[in-house]
Amino acid sequence: MISSSTPRSYSQKKITVGVLVHAPPEDCAFNHAVAHALEALKEGKQTYLYLLHHAVTGAHHPAMASLEELGVRCFACSLALEQEDMETPAWILPAGLTLLSDILHHSDEIGVFNPSLETRSGENRMCFATT
Repeated sequence: MISSSTPRSYSQKKITVGVLVHAPPEDCAFNHAVAHALEALKEGKQTYLYLLHHAVTGAHHPAMASLEELGVRCFACSLALEQEDMETPAWILPAGLTLLSDILHHSDEIGVFNPSLETRSGENRMCFATT
């Protein structure tokens, strides 16, 4: 479970943000996801970032280590890591769908960052992110 072990009243509850990244690191949506996680953290929100599918190739991206050092809890899909034949860096915790389900269930805010249309078609010109 991802909630705090210390009970708090509803008014004192820290807002939890889930950031789900499906875009590969070369896609601008990946950078938008990192920026979204940093912004949530700056606002004092407990932030969880989960890399899905091809986004796991960004696990070694320098921004991922920085996020973890600042307090973002970073996870990557275990199956995708295995399919990409990647070693998991120390700042990423491999996790499955149960943890992803917990993040979705317990988050007050959720941002989903999918590959841009240009990346899906083989181009990479511009990107629009929605949360």
